[in-house]
Amino acid sequence: MTLAAGASTRYGGPSTDTDRYAMVQAATSADSGASLGLERFARFDLCHQPTPIEAMPRLSARLGGPALYIKRDDCTGLAGGGNKTRKLEFLVGEALEQGADMLVTQGAVQSNHVRQTAAAACKAGLDCHALLERRVPDRASDYERTGNVLLNRLFSATLEFRPPGLDMNAEAEA
Repeated sequence: MTLAAGASTRYGGPSTDTDRYAMVQAATSADSGASLGLERFARFDLCHQPTPIEAMPRLSARLGGPALYIKRDDCTGLAGGGNKTRKLEFLVGEALEQGADMLVTQGAVQSNHVRQTAAAACKAGLDCHALLERRVPDRASDYERTGNVLLNRLFSATLEFRPPGLDMNAEAEA
């Protein structure tokens, strides 16, 4: 990204909050991927892009410091959103390109990543199998039936529960 002459401070960044906002918005827009060469990778559209960037003026004022912004990845539109959606666009694209019919993933019982993967698989017409590690001790009796576990099942994912402490990557490859 090129900044216009006079638009940067001695640190090389934008000189005003408006400039900062415009630079961040441009860097995260849906079209910015082309300049990074991302078009050479298989991709399956999963999210609304670009997601908004919101100023946080009260927190900025409270800290007495720089203008702070938050990237609203909760607005991606896939199963409650999340920061894994963009990554999943490429993983699902590659899986489809290779002729896969299932995504396999692993995480904790209430993993947001697993929820996003199950939703992505469902949207792409793929099966999803998830290994869920029981990492939380003294959980409520409905812990394995509610929240993300319920959503995973609504997305037609098959689930296997595993005890804590296993090498979950090795479990997923088995």
